[in-house]
Amino acid sequence: MNIAGSSDYFLRGWITYANEAKHQELGVPSELIAAHGAVSEPVARAMADSKGVTIVGGGDSVAAVTQMGLADKIDHVSTGGGASLEFLAGETLPGVACLQPLTHDGGRGRQDSPAN
Repeated sequence: MNIAGSSDYFLRGWITYANEAKHQELGVPSELIAAHGAVSEPVARAMADSKGVTIVGGGDSVAAVTQMGLADKIDHVSTGGGASLEFLAGETLPGVACLQPLTHDGGRGRQDSPAN
C-alpha cells in the first residue's frame, strides 16, 4: 500500500514478538520480561504504557487485554488476528482478493473479459 504523506504520521513500525524488540523498541525493561515472561500482564502493561502505537489482534489477545483492563490503553484492538496484521502491513487479504471488481454495467466479472 502506498499512501502519499503517510510517513508524516508513521515513521516506522514493529511487530514485537522478540523480547529484544520489546526492550529496544518499546522500552520494556529486560528484567521485567525475565521476571514475568514475555506473555504476562506486567509486560502487557509496560507495552500499553509505552510511547509506541500499540495494536492487539486476535480474539484471545483481545480477551486478555480486556480482562487486564488494558483495552482502553491500546491504540487499536481487533479480533481479526493475523489478518489484521497482514492488512496493516499492506498485504492483500485472500477474502478481498477473491472478490471480483464491478464491471462498468454494475455486474460482477473480470474487467478484462470481453463485453457481451
